[in-house]
Amino acid sequence: MLNFLKVLKGVVSYFSLKVQTSKKFRKRLLLPFCSLLVCYFVLVGVSGKTFAIDFPAGRILSNNDAGHTCPAVCRNHNYHWHGQWKTILHRGSVCGCGWDLDKKGAIFNDLNKAEQDKFDRFQNAIKNRGLSARDAALEIGDSNYKKLQGNQYQIRLSQSNRVTFLVENDTHIVKIKIVGGHT
Repeated sequence: MLNFLKVLKGVVSYFSLKVQTSKKFRKRLLLPFCSLLVCYFVLVGVSGKTFAIDFPAGRILSNNDAGHTCPAVCRNHNYHWHGQWKTILHRGSVCGCGWDLDKKGAIFNDLNKAEQDKFDRFQNAIKNRGLSARDAALEIGDSNYKKLQGNQYQIRLSQSNRVTFLVENDTHIVKIKIVGGHT
């Protein structure tokens, strides 16, 4: 984030010093535009997507309190709690909810390091950041996310290995069935 701000400051300096701009131009257009960019990156972030959905949770006073309150709040909305919560001034607290990952009963075949790294990025995007399977697949790159039948989907880890999983939209859970192999 600090690097982005340094670049932004450099852009403003460039236009201010190198390009003959009037004070009126800098004051009315350039500085407000740059301020909007800074606000966007502060609010949205530049490090990656997190798809937590905030649900009202009454008043939360601490992390311990959130640990008791938020799992139930997210479960009531058919989501999973990822440990995120915040208190909004004059509005109460909210819990950040998203998708969850279930690997119980999955079959795991041997993967090479590159395949394992790709699978780890996929599963961590779901489990730790609340992304859907589709968004997690897009984030890891060339994964050929495709629907097989019903709610069964697959991504490619390499030419020879795939991950097959179920997407349960009603409970927002991705159930891993087979890691490795080719179906």
